[in-house]
Amino acid sequence: KYPLADYELLPNMAIIDTDFHMSAPKGLTAASGIDAVTHAVEAYLNAPYHKADTKELCESAVSKIFKYLERACQEPEDIAVRQNMLKASFEAGEAFTVACVGYVHAIGHGIGGIYHLPHGQCMAALLPLVLLDYGKAAYRPLAKLATRTGVVEDDGSGDMKIALKFIDRIRALNRSLGIDPKFKDLRPEDMDEIA
Repeated sequence: KYPLADYELLPNMAIIDTDFHMSAPKGLTAASGIDAVTHAVEAYLNAPYHKADTKELCESAVSKIFKYLERACQEPEDIAVRQNMLKASFEAGEAFTVACVGYVHAIGHGIGGIYHLPHGQCMAALLPLVLLDYGKAAYRPLAKLATRTGVVEDDGSGDMKIALKFIDRIRALNRSLGIDPKFKDLRPEDMDEIA
C-alpha cells in the first residue's frame, strides 16, 4: 500500500450516494468505520493544523460513528444508518484533509503494506496502542473529544481517566464489531522498514 497525495488529485466535489454502500459486507463496513473514527481522532489531536471548523467536524464524526457503526453492521439495509455513517466518514475526511492524520496511519501503512493486511484492521489494532503511547500529551484533547461527543460522560474524574475510558470505548467497539485487535506474525527483521 502506497499513499499518493497531490493537489491535482483533489476533487471539486464528492457525491455521497448511499446506494453504493447498501450491499457492503459487515467486515468492510466495520473496518471502514474504524478507519473513519481514526481519521477523526488523529485530525482532532493535530492541533497546529486546524482551521475554524475542523474540531467540530471531528466531534460530529466521532459522535455519529459511535452511534451508528454497530447498527450499520447489524442492520445493513437501514438507509438512515448508512447515510449517517457516510456523513461521518465525509466529515472525518474533510477534517483530516486539513489537519492530517498521525502515527496510527503512518505505522498502519507500513504494516499493512508489508503484510498485506486490510487498512481498517491495522487502524483498529493501532489506534488504542498509539493513543496510550501518547500518554499525558493527549489526555486533555482526548477527554474533550470523549465528553463533547457523548462517548464518555464527564464524571469529574479528570482528563487522564476520561481519556483512558475513551480508549477503552474504542477497544470495546473493535470487539463488538469482531475486528481482531492484534497483529499476528510480525517479524522483528521488518521493524526497521516499518519505522
